[in-house]
Amino acid sequence: MPRMIDAKFLIGTAFGSFSTIVLLIVASIVFYQYGMNRKDAPLEAPPVPGMTAADFDWELTALDGAALSFSSLEGDVIFVTFWSPECPHCVIEMGYIQELYDVIASEGVAFVCATADKYRDKATDYAKKRGLTMPLYSYEGGAPSVYKHRITPAAFIIGRDGKIAWSHEGEAKWNDDTMVQYLRGLLIKEE
Repeated sequence: MPRMIDAKFLIGTAFGSFSTIVLLIVASIVFYQYGMNRKDAPLEAPPVPGMTAADFDWELTALDGAALSFSSLEGDVIFVTFWSPECPHCVIEMGYIQELYDVIASEGVAFVCATADKYRDKATDYAKKRGLTMPLYSYEGGAPSVYKHRITPAAFIIGRDGKIAWSHEGEAKWNDDTMVQYLRGLLIKEE
């Protein structure tokens, strides 16, 4: 005679499975909300002038295939960001960087938005889908060690003096007026 399954066991198993699914959904919503709220966090106060020299010995490739020798930007104010099209915080931040680029690039700030070469195709698709016009590059083998970062996105601002003026890890709202004014201050040439 076949063994009967206990109704209490079935109800308990169903309830346990349902509870697990509900908890996963709630955790996903909380994590998503945390990520969405992070973008509104203001940047920290600008640092004192940097003392670390930037490394200009670096070759990148624009998503359209054009080569960029980073040394060609030496003497410019440069906004460098490391991102990945697979990083949710990076893709949110790219919208803010695009808005900053739209405001300040014409005044002389060079932008280098860099991703590892393995993400080149995904970065190209993302840029087309989002209508990004800022310079996007890929690189092979890693960036110079002075740009070492623990997480992406990570940004470095290099002054005309060739020193890293600011670095920031994690998503940031780069398009705020404080950042625009900070970059304009770096653009002023010393007499």
